[in-house]
Amino acid sequence: MSLVKGAQMKLKAVGVSVKPGGEVEELVIGGTVSTRGEGIDAVEIDGVVKQARVGGVEAHGADARRVRVGDDATCPAGLEAFRD
Repeated sequence: MSLVKGAQMKLKAVGVSVKPGGEVEELVIGGTVSTRGEGIDAVEIDGVVKQARVGGVEAHGADARRVRVGDDATCPAGLEAFRD
């Protein structure tokens, strides 16, 4: 269970997630974002990430993606290189 805006919700174990309406000025991760499991994306962006510096992104498992970007989301060059 995860706490989201004061309510407990069951969420997938995504490494980094920016939900619709969310905005990140700068995302800096010195290491690697790594997930393991069927359909578990390492990074999902449905909001705005203006700048990103990430050491690496790995997603291990069937139907898992390194970086998933929603239709109305903004993905900076620092993550674009990791899109599947």
